[in-house]
Amino acid sequence: MRSLIAAFLALILPLTECAGIDGTDEPPVEATTTTSTLAAAESPDGVEFASTLQNFDDCEALLAHIRAEAMSRVGPYGLDGDRFGPVFGARAVATEDAAEADFAVADSAAAAPAAESGGGDDGGGADFSGTNVQVIGVDEPDIVKTDGRRIITVRNGTLTVVDVTGAEPTITGRVLLGERWGGELLLHGDRVLVINNHYGTIGPPAADLGDGRYSRDIVIIDEILLDGTPRRGRSLQVEGRYVSSRSIDGTARVVVVSHPDELPFVYPRNAAGEPIAADANRAVVARSTLEHWLPDYRVVSSEGSVTEEGRILACDRVYVPSQFSGFGSLAVLTFDLDESLTLGDGASTFAAGETIYASHQNLYVATNTWLPQPFFDDDNWLRDIDQRYRTSLHKFSLTPGGPAVYEASGSVKGHLLNQFALHERGGHLFVAVTNGSPWSANRQSESLIFALEQRDDVLAVVGSVGDMGRGERIYSVRYIGDRAYVVTFRQVDPLYVVDLADPTAPAVLGELKIPGYSAYLHPVGDGLLVGIGRDADDTGRIQGFKASLFDVSDPTAPAEIDTWTLADAESSVEWDHRAFLWWAPENLMIVPVSSWRNEVPSGAAVFEVTAEAGLDYQGLITHSTEDFTFATDCYHEFDSEALEEGWEIPLLLVCTPEQVGNPVGYGCETVPAAAARNWDIDLDALGTEVGDEDRIQLCWPQERGDAERIDRSLIIGGNVWTLSRSLLQSNDLDTLDRQNRLVLPG
Repeated sequence: MRSLIAAFLALILPLTECAGIDGTDEPPVEATTTTSTLAAAESPDGVEFASTLQNFDDCEALLAHIRAEAMSRVGPYGLDGDRFGPVFGARAVATEDAAEADFAVADSAAAAPAAESGGGDDGGGADFSGTNVQVIGVDEPDIVKTDGRRIITVRNGTLTVVDVTGAEPTITGRVLLGERWGGELLLHGDRVLVINNHYGTIGPPAADLGDGRYSRDIVIIDEILLDGTPRRGRSLQVEGRYVSSRSIDGTARVVVVSHPDELPFVYPRNAAGEPIAADANRAVVARSTLEHWLPDYRVVSSEGSVTEEGRILACDRVYVPSQFSGFGSLAVLTFDLDESLTLGDGASTFAAGETIYASHQNLYVATNTWLPQPFFDDDNWLRDIDQRYRTSLHKFSLTPGGPAVYEASGSVKGHLLNQFALHERGGHLFVAVTNGSPWSANRQSESLIFALEQRDDVLAVVGSVGDMGRGERIYSVRYIGDRAYVVTFRQVDPLYVVDLADPTAPAVLGELKIPGYSAYLHPVGDGLLVGIGRDADDTGRIQGFKASLFDVSDPTAPAEIDTWTLADAESSVEWDHRAFLWWAPENLMIVPVSSWRNEVPSGAAVFEVTAEAGLDYQGLITHSTEDFTFATDCYHEFDSEALEEGWEIPLLLVCTPEQVGNPVGYGCETVPAAAARNWDIDLDALGTEVGDEDRIQLCWPQERGDAERIDRSLIIGGNVWTLSRSLLQSNDLDTLDRQNRLVLPG
C-alpha cells in the first residue's frame, strides 16, 4: 500500500517551484557556470523565503546548469527513478550489450495604477455584460465573449460568430479549428485569440537522442479575424500545456507550462543490469541539448506554411531557481492584440506553475513545492508532506505593451485554493492558504493569510494572521478593499472577516458559523456579499445548492440575512467563477443550477438582490429540449460501418462547411475530414462523398440534464442570453419570456 500511495503522489506532485527541503537535494556532480544564491532567512512564523531566480549570459552556461541538475538525479530508471519522479522515455532495455550502444546524438549547440480585486463584468459597457473577472480591468479568457453586437463562442473545436443586432440572431461565420480541447478565447476589437490544448508534434523529426520527435502536449493559439467574414489568421504552436491567460488594454499574457522531450532512457531487466542502465542514462544526459529541455514553437500562416520556428525564448530570458525545482518550465508570453499574431515576447522560468493571478501592474505565478525522491524514503513521509508542503510565488512586472519581467520570489507554508487566494494592494501581496497538502485535511489544519512585500528579489513575509478554521480547509476567498472574506468548512461554514489595513498586523475582526459552505463569494453592493455553494445539515452532510446573502457592513458581526436552496442540485459557479453573472444596473444575479435528479430541470436561476428584499427569486431560464426531435442538416449514419470495429458511436455525421450539425440532445466530437483517418474512420465506407473542407461528427445521446445544462449567461440590451452545449437562447430581461433560440454548430 505504501508504494501504491507513493506512486500516486509522484503523479500528482508537480515538478515545480522552489522552497527546497533541507537535506534532501544532492549537490550536482558537475559544476555550473554560475553562482546560486538562496535567500534562506526564516521568519518567526516559520515562513521560508523561496529560492530566487537567476538567468545566464549565454546558452552554454544554461545548458551546463541543466545537465548538472539532471546528471545528479539520473539513475537506472531515468530521472528520479520510476516510482517517485518522471521518467522521460523508456524505449530500450539495458543489457550488457547496451553499454556499447551508439546513441548517435548531436553535440550541444548554443542557440542563438492598480485596480482593486472585486466583482465586475470586465469589458462590458452600459448596455452589455462581460466576463466575470477577479480584477476589474484585467480581462480573463472564456468560452464566450460579446461586444454588444456579436456573440463569439468556441465549443468542440468550432468558433461561431452570431450577430445579435437584428430581430433574430444570425450566424455570420464559423471557423473550424481542428482537433482541439479546452478552448478559451480573448476578444479585442475585430481580433480573437483562441487558446486550445492539443496532442501532437511541432516540426519535422530532427537529430536528437532518440528516434525523432514524439507526440506531446501542445498549446495552439489561433488568431481569428472578424472584420468581414470570420476567417483564420496565423496560428502559434508551442510545446506545453496551457495554464491561463489575461488581457489588459490590448496586451495579452498567455502562460504555458512545458516539460522536456522524451529522452531515450533505458530500464534494466533485473538488479544486475542497473549499473549498466545508469551509465547509459548518464550518457544520454551528457549529450542532451537545450532543444530537449526547453519548448519549441512554430508560427503557421493562414495558408498553412511555417513562417517562424525555434525555441520560444532566448537563453538570457530563461530564469532558473537557485534551488532545484524540477525539469518543467513556465513561459509568460506577451502578445499585442492590435498586431498580427507572432511569437509573443516574455520570460520563462525553469520551474512549472499552476495558479495565475494578475493585477494591472504585476503577474504572479504560484506553484507547490517540488519533493525529491529521498523525501519519500523516510518512514514518516506522509506526515512530513503536510508539515513541509509549501507554496512558492514568483512575481513578474507587466509594462504596458512590453514583455513580462521577473522581479522576485517568495514562499509560504500550505496550499492555495485557486486564483482568488491571491490579492495585490498597496504594494503588498496577500496570500490565503490552508496549511498542509491539498489532498489531506486533519484536525490540526488551520487557514492563514500572509502579507508579503518585495525586498530586492525576495517576496518577504511582513505579517500574517492564522487560527482560522481549525480542522477545516478554505473553500472560498474574496478580497474587497482592505478586507478579506474567508470561508472554511468541515461541518459548518465559518465566514471570517479579516482586516488587512495594516499588512504587518492583519487581524480577524468577525466570524459567522452557519450550515453548509460558500465556494464562491461576490460583492453585490455596499456591505453585501453573495455566497454560492452547498447547503448541509448539522453533521456536514451535503443537501444541495445554496445561495446566501451576507450583511458584512459591521465586520465584527457578519450576518446571513437570506438564503435560497435547491435540494439535490449544484452550480458550476463553485468551480468556475465565469459562470456567475452580476448585472449591477438592475441588481440582478444569474446563477446556473443543475439537479442530480434528471426529472428536475436545469437552468439559470435569476434573482434580484437588495438589502431590503434579500434574494428575490425571479424565475428559472431553461433550455428545454423536449420540443426538439432529432434533426440535422448533415448526412448521418447510425452505427456506421465506417468506424473501426469496437467503436460504439450511435451517430456519425458528415457536415459541409455550410451545415450546422450538432443535433440538440447529442454530445458530439468534431473531427476535420483531413484528420478522420487518424480516428480510424474509413471515409470510403461512407454513403456520401467527403470533401477536404468537410467535418466528421461522432455523437452520443446526452442525459436530459447534460443537454440542457446552461454554462454561461450574458446581458445585451433588454435580453438575457444563455449558452448551453448546443443552444444559444435569448429571454426578455424583465419578464424572462423566451425570445429566440439558435442551434450552434459543432
